Amino acid sequence: MPNAPPNPEKRASPKTLRPVPKYVSTPQAARALGVSVRSFQRWMKLGLIEPDHRTPGGHGRWDVERLREEMRNPSRFREA
Repeated sequence: MPNAPPNPEKRASPKTLRPVPKYVSTPQAARALGVSVRSFQRWMKLGLIEPDHRTPGGHGRWDVERLREEMRNPSRFREA
């Protein structure tokens, strides 16, 4: 029955659901972090940050929350 209502007993509880990351473009990620796109690109080139996903065209997509978490460890960025 494709139109049957979902069985409430089989639904995941809110504790088991993980938030789905929202991937954004490089300029959007830089803006969300309050840095210039050029600085963001430099960090990528130096290997300090890696995109979460790459499009078929090779463009990076970023999870801003993960980036914010990484930036809480500033020792990674002192070398740059």
